[in-house]
Amino acid sequence: MAQVNEVHDAYGPYQIHVQHDGVPIVFIKNMGAYSLDSPRLKELVTKKIVEKEKEILKWKSLLSRMRIDETTNDDETNET
Repeated sequence: MAQVNEVHDAYGPYQIHVQHDGVPIVFIKNMGAYSLDSPRLKELVTKKIVEKEKEILKWKSLLSRMRIDETTNDDETNET
């Protein structure tokens, strides 16, 4: 028997609650509730993944630049 109100990752960007009939519903913070087979849910998840991948690329770019600066500024520190 499925648990009622089963929650996965209560502090994450989404929660999954299993209804009395065993059907899971995904609640995305500030975006609504969707069934797991919802095309809209797939669209939202894909969009979020793309956004996060772009953010990760920006952070990696900064990290690469920091490594370059480390080799050219051995005696200097750029901390603020």
